[in-house]
Amino acid sequence: MNVRELKPRLWYWTSRHPDWTSEDGWEPEVGSYAYVSPDLSALVLFDPLVPGDGEEAFWDALDGDVRHHGPPHVLVTVLPWHLRSAQAILDRYEGARLWVHAPVRDELPEPTTATDVFQVGDELPGGIEAHSAGGKEHEIAYRIPERAAVVVGDSLIARPGQPVRVWPDEDSVPRALRALLDHPIELLLLTHGEPVLAGGHRALAQALEA
Repeated sequence: MNVRELKPRLWYWTSRHPDWTSEDGWEPEVGSYAYVSPDLSALVLFDPLVPGDGEEAFWDALDGDVRHHGPPHVLVTVLPWHLRSAQAILDRYEGARLWVHAPVRDELPEPTTATDVFQVGDELPGGIEAHSAGGKEHEIAYRIPERAAVVVGDSLIARPGQPVRVWPDEDSVPRALRALLDHPIELLLLTHGEPVLAGGHRALAQALEA
């Protein structure tokens, strides 16, 4: 497990995905993010995966965050693939909430259940905005206005030492991602690849032009 604070109240950690195989087309280490709102009232977890190594330390740290900021809100970029440890978090913390994009609410595998449903354009806990990232999976990109940051799942990927690129070969993906360029983007927070910590707008534009 590798944990970094990217900005005040914004953390990134990586974990080895337990189902990874060499044929998957992405690296075995995947990323997750945690964000606390400016008023400290909302703890938001994006695509959280509890690490297989350092699990006890992870839960200890998250327990402390929950004591300070309340039960977490879990946001998932692409269902069902990035549910990861959502159910484990719901089971551990009373009052934890899983927010699910309405078109895919029926894609949740048992026993996972959505506590809340949203549409593109809705404002979510912590002031997070939901934007379409396209694709047949109805992927969502989450914008954190305070940090000019965007969290993306499978729609963008970056292999070690390589630039960010659009991953799914579907016309709806670049079309949806291009709409994000209407907003300031400093941080481009990938779950498959290193986060871009400066010049996120340029990195996204270049990926769409490639």
